[in-house]
Amino acid sequence: MFNNSLQIAMALIVTFVLAACTSKELYSEVQNNRKAHCRTLPPQDIEDCLNNLNDKTYDEYEKQRQELIKNRK
Repeated sequence: MFNNSLQIAMALIVTFVLAACTSKELYSEVQNNRKAHCRTLPPQDIEDCLNNLNDKTYDEYEKQRQELIKNRK
């Protein structure tokens, strides 16, 4: 019972935190997490991983996303 309550409480906290984040902040955090993941790889794989990351700014990403949405209609 306590475990289930704890899981529900954690889910609510995560939901509120995510709802409080702007799209720009969320995009930035995801990018940072992806870079951090690359740095956990073996040394010979780090550079390739970092080079394969999307390095668009949020504004570039959002513009491209809006164009894709517009073209789907």
